[in-house]
Amino acid sequence: MSVNPWSTLPHVWTSIGLPGFERHSTYQDYKLEDMPRIPITLDDEFEWLIKSGMPFRGIGLDERDEYAHPLPASEVIAFAQAAHVELPTAFVAFMNSPELQSRIHSCTDCYLDP
Repeated sequence: MSVNPWSTLPHVWTSIGLPGFERHSTYQDYKLEDMPRIPITLDDEFEWLIKSGMPFRGIGLDERDEYAHPLPASEVIAFAQAAHVELPTAFVAFMNSPELQSRIHSCTDCYLDP
C-alpha cells in the first residue's frame, strides 16, 4: 500500500496575521478548516488569478534578493520526479510562469521559493 506524500503535510495557511484571528507570533499557522470560504471559483488554469490578481513587480522566482539561493523550479520538478513524487499540474504551471507569480502579493514583501 502506498501513502500519498501530500497527506503527511500539515493543512494550514501560514501568515503574519489574519483579521478575526488571534495573533501569537510573527508567523503562525491557521488550520484550513477554520479559514473562511474563498468567494471565487478556483481553477487549475488560473483564470481566477488572471481576472482578479493585479501584476506587481518584485514578486516571483526571478525577483530574489542577492542572499537567497532557492532551487529553480526546474530542479524542484526534477527532484520530485527522481523521488517518484507527482507534483500537481497547477503547481508546475504556476512555478514556471513569471506572469502568474507576479499576481501573488506577499504579506512580507518576499519572493517565491519552491
